[in-house]
Amino acid sequence: MHDRRSREIAAALDRFPNQAEKINRLVERDEDFRDMCEELVAAQDALARLGGAETMMDETARRAECE
Repeated sequence: MHDRRSREIAAALDRFPNQAEKINRLVERDEDFRDMCEELVAAQDALARLGGAETMMDETARRAECE
């Protein structure tokens, strides 16, 4: 369980490195946020299985979309 949670937190931190403080705070107190981190890992795993790296938007476009 702890390893899975670590992977989920790492995924969020990798995706949003400038938001590390907020991520760490939310992980401690927001179950919905932890669920979203779990979903992020599932989405990344699905993309990896599908070879989605070629079809993903470039990093700049993805960041702009989330801001």
